[in-house]
Amino acid sequence: MDSGKSDPFVTLKVGKEKRETKVCWKTLNPVWNEEFEIPCSADSDGAIPILKVIVADSDFGGIETSQFIGKATLDLEPLHCKEFQKFTKKLKDSKGFVFTNSSVTLCARWIYCSVQAKADEKNKSKVGGWFGSKADDSEAVFDDEGTDLNEAWEEKEESPEEKAAREAEEAANKDKEQAELEGVSIESGDYQIQVHIIEARHL
Repeated sequence: MDSGKSDPFVTLKVGKEKRETKVCWKTLNPVWNEEFEIPCSADSDGAIPILKVIVADSDFGGIETSQFIGKATLDLEPLHCKEFQKFTKKLKDSKGFVFTNSSVTLCARWIYCSVQAKADEKNKSKVGGWFGSKADDSEAVFDDEGTDLNEAWEEKEESPEEKAAREAEEAANKDKEQAELEGVSIESGDYQIQVHIIEARHL
């Protein structure tokens, strides 16, 4: 600390994943307003790890040699999908005793990890070989009448009506999937926790 002021920053931990905010210089009431997306994996027993929020003072030689100020935790499993939930958590010292006035405020929610979902879908499409997807152009595949199925595939084009129907169906399926997210079982790699760290008070 410097003249009764801190240079605080926050470290967020979920399992082995870690994120850090910027440093707010010379203040006991820092405002970060930073947002992070953190991958979350269930452990071997299927339990969801908690979010650890650690507030530290960086002015003792920088972040690497920072001084611990306080900590808080947040149970992630009850959180909603899509909608942020706001929490103000009392900070505790290293022994677990709660500070009377010191607190940290944050918002959190589950979000669907579309990048992982696309990778999973791509892997599934490889299981059945070429069936259900386009075959390798370098290898001809013929039916019983000698027709090259690769060429038949290429010649088939969607009509505007077929394209519109397909896009409408995909949109409806996406909306249905999002509506079901709140009650879905969280599995490793499918979801991330989105955290908006807002501020701390009376450090």
